Amino acid sequence: MKITLLGGGHEIGASSILINSEDGNLLFDSGVKYSSSGNMPSFSLLQDTEPDAIIVTHAHLDHTGTLPILTDSFPDIPVYMTAPTLDLITILLKDSLKIMRSSSEREGEIPLYSEKAVDHLLSRIVILDFGEPFKPAGSSSIVTFHPAGHILGASMAIVETSEGSIVVTGDYSIQDQCTVPGARRPPGRRRVVISESTYGNRLHTDRRIEERRLVRQVADKIQDGGKVLIPAFALGRAQEIILMLAKAMASGDIPGFPIWVDGMVRQVCDAYSRHPSYLNPEPAELLSKGVNPFFGLTPWVQPVRSPEDRQEAVIGPPCCIISSSGMLTGGPSLYYAGELAGNPDNMIAITGYQDEESPGSKLQAISAQNRRSPFLVLDSGKIRVKCSIESYSLSAHADQTEMSAFISSFKPSDVILVHGDDKARNCLADALSNGHVGRIHLPENGDTINLEFAALKGRKKCISNTEYHSESPPIQGPQIKTNEILMKLPQRDEIRQIRDLALDRNLPSAMSIHQLFRIWSETLESKHSAEISDSKNNGRCTDPFIIQAFTRALIESGLFRRDRKYAYLLKPSPAGMESKDIEEPKISILDKVIKHIPENMKLLKKGLDRSNREIVLTFAFPLAAEKILPIMNESIKGTGWKIRMNSGANLGELRAAVARCLEDAGGFAPGTDTKISILNDQARVIIKAEALPPEGILKKASEKFLEMTGFKLSGEKVRKPRPPAGLDSCGKMEINAAYSLADSIFLSSATPPYRKSRKRDSHGEFMELAFITPEVGRMQLHLIQKLEMESGWRIMISQSPNQDALKNLAREIASQEMELKREPSFMAINRSVRLKVRNLPDHGLASRLNDEFRKMTGFNLEFTV
Repeated sequence: MKITLLGGGHEIGASSILINSEDGNLLFDSGVKYSSSGNMPSFSLLQDTEPDAIIVTHAHLDHTGTLPILTDSFPDIPVYMTAPTLDLITILLKDSLKIMRSSSEREGEIPLYSEKAVDHLLSRIVILDFGEPFKPAGSSSIVTFHPAGHILGASMAIVETSEGSIVVTGDYSIQDQCTVPGARRPPGRRRVVISESTYGNRLHTDRRIEERRLVRQVADKIQDGGKVLIPAFALGRAQEIILMLAKAMASGDIPGFPIWVDGMVRQVCDAYSRHPSYLNPEPAELLSKGVNPFFGLTPWVQPVRSPEDRQEAVIGPPCCIISSSGMLTGGPSLYYAGELAGNPDNMIAITGYQDEESPGSKLQAISAQNRRSPFLVLDSGKIRVKCSIESYSLSAHADQTEMSAFISSFKPSDVILVHGDDKARNCLADALSNGHVGRIHLPENGDTINLEFAALKGRKKCISNTEYHSESPPIQGPQIKTNEILMKLPQRDEIRQIRDLALDRNLPSAMSIHQLFRIWSETLESKHSAEISDSKNNGRCTDPFIIQAFTRALIESGLFRRDRKYAYLLKPSPAGMESKDIEEPKISILDKVIKHIPENMKLLKKGLDRSNREIVLTFAFPLAAEKILPIMNESIKGTGWKIRMNSGANLGELRAAVARCLEDAGGFAPGTDTKISILNDQARVIIKAEALPPEGILKKASEKFLEMTGFKLSGEKVRKPRPPAGLDSCGKMEINAAYSLADSIFLSSATPPYRKSRKRDSHGEFMELAFITPEVGRMQLHLIQKLEMESGWRIMISQSPNQDALKNLAREIASQEMELKREPSFMAINRSVRLKVRNLPDHGLASRLNDEFRKMTGFNLEFTV
């Protein structure tokens, strides 16, 4: 067996490893190194040893950046990777094309590859899942991907050859992160371990302590009136930081403040959201409920969509900015650093690896040397650094202790340390020399290691529920989802057959979704599975949306459940248990409770929290529902289950109930000047208008309203606002007078601002108007301009949509035409509200409702089942 380091041997970057055995030639990764010279692997070493297949461990460009060059040179070669890796490299390589095109136009540099080469690479990719053994084309080796932590879809490969088994770790992290679980050690001993050694000379600080320190210091800096820039790697680190801050805000650990997300970070967040089965259970669970974990957990996190947003982040109120690139070598973070570094109130937080020549590394050196007002050279020129600089250890790589224990656990006869500088590799080699390992190799780039093994008489059988993959034709990337396809997902009887077949075979206790899909498509020979799978890829399904829907169908059946730690694996429920432990809680327990709920209680959502054995009920009017809580509790007495109800009333339903009660009490309809004020904490609703309902009607409506909702209803007579006259010496109205003028100007508007506030930026004071969405505000620029002229105030539109109002409006529009299965979901990234309905509307109705909603809000309506 020969192992050749084409790149990434004694350094970080341009990783590429060729394994040549009696079973064939496999090339692992093909990265790029962004330096002044030697930025590609030594492809000349492949002239006499053509690889049979390329296997990609993860999406980072130091492992994938030169793949288009390889597939251009070897046009028929297949490339194997996980589904998230395909999604991510598509984003990264397309972005690289833009950068190279810009460099070519500006400096005359020749691009490494063309758009055509990228498209050809994407056409050669074969998707595989964790725990799914396969035979690469042209090779008799058996390869299995196992989770490596690090980033979404990152894998380490176990290679079974006739000469022994090899572990190619790629980059790996042992500790769980916010987004993905840590590496899972593949079982058994291995003859050879090829391991990264990035931090072979370092022991990490406890990650949770570092996370809390970052969150606290960012919040403190913003509380003091400063701004925080976090230059972050668009892939992996940025998603971690967004989740840390959003979770801390959602839990109340820190106060809310604007978080702007800029650069390629936004696209990568979208990709993470498309692959929930590879995420940790917490973000995966949020996605299953229609909540985007990055932009939907709190309204404070928002993407930068325009130059105006970017300017607002710089000159607006105190905020946090998370932007690529992580080393300040490009992307919007360069612009933000140039704008913010000169202010001592601000902070730049460094959270990842910094190349020694990068601006980020120079900032760290400035901080370490404690130099006063040093200079930093960026693209924007030479700037004086006055802001504070903080560094945090949030590495997605294992440290020396973790790598040493992980490698030693395989008891290998040979260890090859790569992907690290000499200091890191030597320190890790010293730590390993005390463990259960044989020879330790520290190759340079271009070195070939010859390993002499006696051929194995037999190979340990890899468990799989299907034949190993032979050469698979390339897939054409993700397919387009259609509602018709979703209707063809397996029903409960078919899912039971899938479960029974999984239990009958000698399979692992937890299986990947692709393994279960193959049982459905191949063993059961389902007509529907054939229609939604990819015939060009051995009948495997390659559309992440369909895989996500298939996963949901299995879990909602109660016959499968997620592995507690590794959400991409599913466990079948033992035969005979589903009727007692699975089906009964899903059906009978809910039925026992729901039959006691009158229709006027307006039950909006129901479900089960199996981990806590709770029946979760969401009412429009929870105060009214408390009257039947004792009856509901009695119905499930002795089952071990308990009921959890929401605490806050639904604002849209409360407003609708006001109108309904007034109409029933005497046919009174609120006028256009009527305002409904809801005081949720006091359980009160106040009707504010010039012309209130007659006293008898209001009393009758209040009694019915209290019975229906548990809220008190009262009226308050107000005068119609009249625009006062008079401007101060600066040409501006007194602020309260300006607010009254705004009420008067927007009186005839169907969508007036729901909040007016006085704010300040670097240009001085201004009035901010908050509409249901910023788009609604922009639709009324003529009224805003009129307000500016008459009041003398500069007017700005708040960029934060009112999520509750959007969801309530979507419900009001759609519930007249169809039955909703659950609460609407706010989709910040897509600028839409998603409705889960029992039956999909036809195209005409869906288009009409969407047009109506978009006209009122600027957002779209999405429908799903």
